[in-house]
Amino acid sequence: MSQEKNTRRPYIYELDLLRVITMLTVIAVHITALSAYINTTTTGLQIQNALVNLLHANRAIFMFITAFALIYVYYGKSLQVTQFWKKRSLGILLPYVSWSILYEVFKMPHDVPWPIFFRVLAVNTLTGQASFQLYFILISIQFYIIFPFFLAFMKKVARHPWTVLLISFALEVAFLYTDYHTIQMGRVPLVGFWHYYARYSERCILSYQFYFVLGGITAIYLPQVRAFLLRHGRLVVSCAVIAVAAFTLHYIVQVRVYQEPIAHATAVTQPMIAIYSPCIIFFLFWLASHWSLNASQQHPPRGYKFWHMLSDTSFGVYLCHAFVLTIALTWLIPELPTSWPVALRVLLAWLFTASISVTFCVVLLRIPVLSRLIGREVPKKSKSLSAHNTLVEPNRDVVKAGA
Repeated sequence: MSQEKNTRRPYIYELDLLRVITMLTVIAVHITALSAYINTTTTGLQIQNALVNLLHANRAIFMFITAFALIYVYYGKSLQVTQFWKKRSLGILLPYVSWSILYEVFKMPHDVPWPIFFRVLAVNTLTGQASFQLYFILISIQFYIIFPFFLAFMKKVARHPWTVLLISFALEVAFLYTDYHTIQMGRVPLVGFWHYYARYSERCILSYQFYFVLGGITAIYLPQVRAFLLRHGRLVVSCAVIAVAAFTLHYIVQVRVYQEPIAHATAVTQPMIAIYSPCIIFFLFWLASHWSLNASQQHPPRGYKFWHMLSDTSFGVYLCHAFVLTIALTWLIPELPTSWPVALRVLLAWLFTASISVTFCVVLLRIPVLSRLIGREVPKKSKSLSAHNTLVEPNRDVVKAGA
């Protein structure tokens, strides 16, 4: 499995497509959840939130891709820890802090004293609360901090993938079950430790450990995983369809039979998500593998330049789309005719948010210094397609691991 220290590893075209899908579904889940108020019927509200529930898989996909990309780049190499953290600071910490400041300036009243502003800024930056979507980046930062230890762990257990995955999965389900049926059900007084746990558990890397382990193991055994997916496409698709049906049925039973609150039925930290998400992850990986099936370093798959461009903007879109989403919710949706179907209005708001966010990031990608706000250097022209498509510079691909 290991590679020589200076061996270049083939570019993984699938990751570009997966990054784009994850980026677009993140925007979709936010616009779908925050626009649910335009429904005038209970049934309509429940249907819209059923879609929100299904789109929650994007968190798991994000964590999976983050671990996959990092392990793929660094497995079999000697990691220079100080250099690794230095690059991550410039690639992800700088944009994260910069955008946290922008969001706090945007939402903070003008008459707030500076000491209070800086105190709130410090707390919200540390906890990922400067804007509702920044927890994605905060979890990535946590993973980068522990990555040297995670890499060492992966090297130790790589020979026992099924044992590691089963233990990790069991821990994930046990954690989610306990959280969902005790903390979220109010069966534990939310004071002291439990207060902070309930408030920040979704922003803690431990809540998603299975997806990081799954991504790492998949990267190590990529040839075997890819071959299995391509050989058993019907099984992969069938599992995804069954998972969607079962997850939706579970939601319907919760809200229609047991009359549970929608907020509880659509919680991200629920046991069913640990079963549902891997099915969606490998369905999308199968889809991306088919797209890149006959690709090579000299002959990328069809449409590669377009998908690669979108992939390069994904990290920036995670950071900035909340601004555009606010515009869509404040000015676009209220101006759309109420006679139009809710689904059409939500779709238009999603298209508006996605297109404006991507366009903004494409522009930033081409501006020196400002490109750092979305975790990128202004790209240099490659001397050859082979050089462009090879992971010769881990920073470029690691920074956009999950994004």
